[in-house]
Amino acid sequence: LRITAEFETDKAFKDYGFDSVVMIELIALLEKTFGTLPKTLFFEYPTLGELSEYFLEHHAEAFARELGAGVAEEEPIDIADIAPFAPFAPSARASAFAARRSAVASPIDDAIAIVGLAGRYPQAETLEAFWENLRLGRDCIETIPAERPDIAAKFRFRPGEPLQAHSYAHWGGFLRDVDRFDAAFFNISPKEAEILDPNERLFLEIAAHAIEDAGYTPDTLAASRGTRENPVGVYVGLMWGDYQLHGVDRPQDAWVVPHSCYWAVANRVSYQFNFSGPSLTLDTACSSSLTAIHLACQAIRQGEIDVAIAGASNLSLHPNKYNLLSDMHFLSNDGRCRAFGEGGTGYVPGEGVGAVVLKSLSKARRDGDHIYGVIRGSAINHGGKASGFTVPNPKRQAALIQEALSTAGVDPRHIGYIEAHGTGTSLGDPIEISALTKAFGQSERQY
Repeated sequence: LRITAEFETDKAFKDYGFDSVVMIELIALLEKTFGTLPKTLFFEYPTLGELSEYFLEHHAEAFARELGAGVAEEEPIDIADIAPFAPFAPSARASAFAARRSAVASPIDDAIAIVGLAGRYPQAETLEAFWENLRLGRDCIETIPAERPDIAAKFRFRPGEPLQAHSYAHWGGFLRDVDRFDAAFFNISPKEAEILDPNERLFLEIAAHAIEDAGYTPDTLAASRGTRENPVGVYVGLMWGDYQLHGVDRPQDAWVVPHSCYWAVANRVSYQFNFSGPSLTLDTACSSSLTAIHLACQAIRQGEIDVAIAGASNLSLHPNKYNLLSDMHFLSNDGRCRAFGEGGTGYVPGEGVGAVVLKSLSKARRDGDHIYGVIRGSAINHGGKASGFTVPNPKRQAALIQEALSTAGVDPRHIGYIEAHGTGTSLGDPIEISALTKAFGQSERQY
């Protein structure tokens, strides 16, 4: 390794034109000197200074030998002893972070109980069918069904040929009858129901099922206790609000404009059931449903609401979704998502609509609710500036997991199940494994 004046030690490698291909090639070169290295090296340590810290911590002897520092083998290496890297010595920066983490690392006063749930998923119109599919290991991925002809018509898999607004993949997990809706049950006119986004219609149905599953009606869920009404909040995660594109595709003389507004998905539930708490729909990409649940839990803990309906809807309603995913090369080439496996080329879109009813654990016990599970803690952050806009940041992911464990007061050694992102790509999956390894390794040392 040689440091030249052209490289600033705190500037990201990608700012010098390093892409993922160059980074992988550089790792292969570095392995000739340092032995086996993680393939996520440049994504975890995106600047020369951070990369230097890694080599000093994990390959000190070889690093010192390359720099000609001549440090004895039994002598611990201090970054300050190697002049070019002195500015990056562990300092009050790390100490201050540790102090801040310990200050907030106290268990929550009251966990959140899941007292009702409902959902529809591929080849599972009920949760009972969903659990049965999991028990049997049933593969619910299929080619685009005949009832979605507009999406299927855009499929064109000819290697080497430009896509030209076509998709190279025609697989997915699909719900049946997304165009069906019992408008009369909700006292909505057929004319109004016809133009509502299926995301709005289906989430309204699922929210009603979840409330019923919790043993309540909308009125009793928000019934007054003492001097005030129980405010009920609605938090929905949503992506791909592209139903309105069908209005653009229609002939100009067909004055039917589909209504496809994100806010309406949550607000429809609040309006229909006369709920007075916050009502919001949010899009944080793949984390939308978990972010909605996180915000709902925070609102309950802070006393803003007594009950929350939280969940998400994700449907494939227009060819543009598959075209966009193909253009970004996110889709699997063969309809199989090989999460954390060899040969992964991407993921397979799957539809789903789900909702949970949330209350504080103490109130759920007081009210005699059936408790499906308990949410003891959650955390949210952003990866910041990584090596690419769609590339995760393993350091920030690790910090997020540690914060969630700390907030929940959970010993990481007691974790028996992790639901991962697992996109089935050669870059995203190793980064996620690296983040999990880092987070659990550091958390266990704290216990």
